[in-house]
Amino acid sequence: MEEKIKKVGGVLFYLTLLIELGIVIVDKSAYINPIEGQLFRLTFALCALKIAMTKYSLKEWLVMAAFLALGAISYFATERNEIIRIVAFVAAAKDINLKNVMKTTFYVTLAGVVCLMGLSILGIYGKMTIVDGNFRGAGAPLERYCIGLGHPNALHCMFWALTTLGIYLYFERVKWYHLLLLEAANIGLYLLTLSRTGMISVTFTLLAALIFSLAPSLKEKRWVYVLGGLTVLGCVFFSVVIAKYGYHQGPFSWMDRFVTGRVRWGYFYGNINMWSLFSVPENINYFDMGFMRLFYWYGFIPGAVFVLVNCLQVFWSYRKKDAAALLMVVLFAVYTVFEAHAVSVYLARNYVILLLAGTWSEVFLLGHGTEGHFWQVKKLFQK
Repeated sequence: MEEKIKKVGGVLFYLTLLIELGIVIVDKSAYINPIEGQLFRLTFALCALKIAMTKYSLKEWLVMAAFLALGAISYFATERNEIIRIVAFVAAAKDINLKNVMKTTFYVTLAGVVCLMGLSILGIYGKMTIVDGNFRGAGAPLERYCIGLGHPNALHCMFWALTTLGIYLYFERVKWYHLLLLEAANIGLYLLTLSRTGMISVTFTLLAALIFSLAPSLKEKRWVYVLGGLTVLGCVFFSVVIAKYGYHQGPFSWMDRFVTGRVRWGYFYGNINMWSLFSVPENINYFDMGFMRLFYWYGFIPGAVFVLVNCLQVFWSYRKKDAAALLMVVLFAVYTVFEAHAVSVYLARNYVILLLAGTWSEVFLLGHGTEGHFWQVKKLFQK
């Protein structure tokens, strides 16, 4: 009976994952999803059912309760339910194979993106280009390609996301010539999208992968993981400094011009004076600076918890000597400085959350213990 329950729970989890991936793909299209909110409620309910079918240790139940409490406080403060949904999704991934989850995410997302592009190229659905007025101060409208994904930046963003996830999945098999071909595709895509942030992010990702490909022994070095953790913290610190002091002077002014006003609009719509411990319902502005949006939308405490979890993931990758996981966490942190792709209502956009879903018990150092269903928690306390 336990095996049958576990199989049903696995089906529920993958159904949840497929729905969340479908929501992301539809969001990238020109279609406005009228039932998005209802689908989020459905995936939460499916996760709750999976949790009810799964055995956890006492420590795992307590950690789940603590994070759900954090999510509940955030919900009552901000009216945002993303933290509760993330906690439910991550907890529901117990006993699910992480590699299979990542492969499902990669191939379903890739198929969805190719489908949207194909429909646009064939003239069936979705725009091929947009006209960007006064792009980068050119003084005249400029045509940029989005090929069915709504915006050129979104097209290049998905290329970066799929490249990053593909490198994670096939980390041991990636060769320098694979990376060279991807960089050629990146440059070609830039000629269509003119997205500097996307092009630089993909290049940085490929260079990081190339270093590990040429020097695989680096994954055994402690300093590599220390550098990764410091990079994550540096990205957060940099974002907080901009949120506090703005973009008016020195290198920040030059950087704002280079990233086409992202720093300026992030400071204008979400500077540190708008932040609070758990944020407020009025903080609903959208802007590209990801870590700034994280603290602006959810507050200091949830933002700090997210950063702490990222650091614990880096520590876990060091203990496992998992350089692929390290790259995933660090690359998402770097990308999140100037893009908010991973800070959204869409859980399946953030592959670091998927990574956490498959490893959270080890990341939080919960060890192994007697496990039981939710109705057996009392017995777990007695033990």
